[in-house]
Amino acid sequence: AELGPIDSGFLAKGVHIHTSLVLNTNGVVIGIGAQQIWTRPPQSAGLKPEKEDEARESHKWIMGIEQVDESLWEAIHRNGMTTPPRQIHIADREADTYEALQTLDDMGQSGVIRSVQLRDAARSEPQAPATRILTEEECRILQLKYSKHADPFRVPLTIGQAVLWIGRLGGHQNRKGDGMPGVRTLWRGLHDLNILVEGYRVGAATKKLRIPREIPRKKENGKG
Repeated sequence: AELGPIDSGFLAKGVHIHTSLVLNTNGVVIGIGAQQIWTRPPQSAGLKPEKEDEARESHKWIMGIEQVDESLWEAIHRNGMTTPPRQIHIADREADTYEALQTLDDMGQSGVIRSVQLRDAARSEPQAPATRILTEEECRILQLKYSKHADPFRVPLTIGQAVLWIGRLGGHQNRKGDGMPGVRTLWRGLHDLNILVEGYRVGAATKKLRIPREIPRKKENGKG
């Protein structure tokens, strides 16, 4: 197979492999539930991957979930069983997309992804910098939307405050006695935060292009 870039500098070439391991409740590896292999298209040095390439790579999480489920069902039938074991998918923040979470929900399965990480971090280290679990863009968006300071970036954003604001995006009202936002609420909040980040990026790109507010109309012959 043709090799593609595997580093940000486009100097090294190879293939990307995404493997889904199946473990039992004791953490012992049982086998490989799914494996995907692909190569990235050539890119010029210094350029980021195209959006469609990034979307294609993030889709590997959905494919992994579906392939693992299919592999487990095949194993169950081979062994004369009728009831599949409960599946809990553990993934990193790249799997924190609405589509991946919706796939888990539709299949009646569970996932330990970013929303759980956020809640746990808010409990264990609420005063730590939010940049430990969020990107700079995500922090800036939350500060711009919810900070009451004249300079929204004057006070560094903490994990505890960020989680409360993400929960607010997901519908958490933070009333007295409400407690910490739940995993599903943080899921909805992260989904909306992703949309805000994309809007922020589009706005920044539009500003750079200096797109006019009104598209100039072509003058007709003989008219001013």
